[in-house]
Formats: sequence, C-alpha cells, structure tokens
Amino acid sequence: MRIKKIAEQYKADIQQQLNTTKQNEHFLMAAAFVLYSYPRFLPYATYFLAMLTGEQLLKLLSMTLEGLNHRQFTPVKLAFEKSHKQLYALAVNQLEAALYKMYNDYETMSLQRLAATFRRGDLLEVI
Repeated sequence: MRIKKIAEQYKADIQQQLNTTKQNEHFLMAAAFVLYSYPRFLPYATYFLAMLTGEQLLKLLSMTLEGLNHRQFTPVKLAFEKSHKQLYALAVNQLEAALYKMYNDYETMSLQRLAATFRRGDLLEVI
C-alpha cells in the first residue's frame, strides 16, 4: 500500500514537471520517436547484436575468428570504428529477418514471449 502511494506521488510530481515547460513537450516527442522507430527486440538482443556485428566485421575484413589475434587488433579496431554504424544496421536487419522467419507476427507478440525468444537457443539456429 505504501509503495502504491509513493508511486502515485512520483507520478503526480512527474506529471507536474512535464506540464511546466515547453521543452518537455519536445523531449516527449523525441522519446516517442525513439520508442516507435526502433525495433521492439532491441532491449533483449544485445548479445545477439554483438555477435552478429562481430561476424559482419570479420566478413568485411575477410578474416576468420581463428585468424584474429593481438597482431591484427589495431587494423580491426580501426575498421570497426570506421564502419560500426553500418555493421550494427546490418546486424539489426539480420536479426529482424531471423525473427520474421521464426514468427510472422513478431511485432505484435507479447514482450514476454519476445524476451523468451532471446533466452532460448533456437534463434541461433535461424541466424
């Protein structure tokens, strides 16, 4: 009961702050844009995206994971810094395509089910 009362007070305080300045309206519009322009799976996909980005980087450099060592670190790091945005975008697209293969309706499924998809290993088979 006490937690509910505190939450309501915080909600009231936040609502009052949001109503006070025009700046907050711009912030809310920007936040809404961010929320609706990114795929729903991003909060659950960090490890998958890191793996796919690394694979794309190795493919870009025509390298294998076995051939990667401390001597190639500097050129690999420079290549990553130069093309990390493109590599990340490719990884997001690849992961989204895999989700569409698994579920035709991944955009409308519950977040609990979507999160569970990333905890299980079956997504790795589709990628």
